Amino acid sequence: MTLYAVTIFLSAFLLFQVQPLIAKMILPWFGGSAAVWSASMLFFQLLLLAGYAYAHVSIRFLKPRMQMLVHVALLLGSCALLPILPNPIWRPTQVGDPTARILLLLTATIGLPYFLLSSTSPLLQAWFVRRTGSGVPYRLFALSNFGSMLALVSFPFLVEPRLATRQQAFWWSGGYVVFAIDYRHSPQWRWPAHLDDVVAALAWIRDHASEYGGDTSRVVLLGRSAGAHLGLLAAYRPGPLKIRGVVGFYAPVDLADAYRHPPRPDPLDIRAVETAFIGGAPDQMPESYAAASPISYARGHVPPTLLVFGGRDNIVERRYGRQLRDALVAGGNQVAYLEIPWAEHAFDEVFNGPSSQLALFYTERFIAAVTR
Repeated sequence: MTLYAVTIFLSAFLLFQVQPLIAKMILPWFGGSAAVWSASMLFFQLLLLAGYAYAHVSIRFLKPRMQMLVHVALLLGSCALLPILPNPIWRPTQVGDPTARILLLLTATIGLPYFLLSSTSPLLQAWFVRRTGSGVPYRLFALSNFGSMLALVSFPFLVEPRLATRQQAFWWSGGYVVFAIDYRHSPQWRWPAHLDDVVAALAWIRDHASEYGGDTSRVVLLGRSAGAHLGLLAAYRPGPLKIRGVVGFYAPVDLADAYRHPPRPDPLDIRAVETAFIGGAPDQMPESYAAASPISYARGHVPPTLLVFGGRDNIVERRYGRQLRDALVAGGNQVAYLEIPWAEHAFDEVFNGPSSQLALFYTERFIAAVTR
């Protein structure tokens, strides 16, 4: 639920934040006339409807796997249009009706990203219903509306007074990249598809980070639960980037042991989850379970690691954090370990709570230390 909620909120926020941003950027090119705003609104409404139509056609006529492949391909293609800075070649050179030129300019600058953002909420809501079997996801719909409203309210009061126009474009583009990068999920996809997607994202960052002012010599990975599991694997295995450090919040670290000794009670049915993830049981696929377990790499040379676990976590028990900590120490690696006695799984969902703030304190200092 969390991944769906965050993605829908961010997509709605970006969708409505870009409207005043890009329209204001091109306004001086066309003499500051009201026609700029009218043409921009026409463009955004047409593309919004096109995104809804794409989502409808995709859900109705494409199989789930094809929906995912098409959408991922379009997302990767849309990143080529970033950052969203209008090309000066679109400046008008003669007097006349600017509508056609404005529509073409916006299509070239923001067309595909905006189209995909507009389709995200209906697509993800449909995928959520299919995956969980629940009814209409009213909460996700409400979250989308909240993200849209927050974007419109924040632009004149927070974004516009504090950031130059070019900075706004780069910040928006950075937010879109965060939105676009994801990995395939089980049970539809099996190991190592999930890690392959993370590695592909890191390769893209290596090739394009300089375009956004990023420094690839100071990369730190951070993840939570399944994301932490993949982050540890991406950091510990050879990859396209040198990783300076990795932060794992309540990460599964030994899949075979978790399968053989599931928690009691077992709210997720760990054995079923891991069977869907790997494609079989540990006795059937021991090499895959070892390759997908961060603890298998702990005795080699790996980047500095911060592990954060909850003492009352009944999904990924704290003993796994201690096991990985001890294995990293035995391998001569740098590791910091934070165990919060009262914390449960996903404790940082309550951002202002003491557990989350404590973990954030250590995370900030760890990242500062490994990137000096």
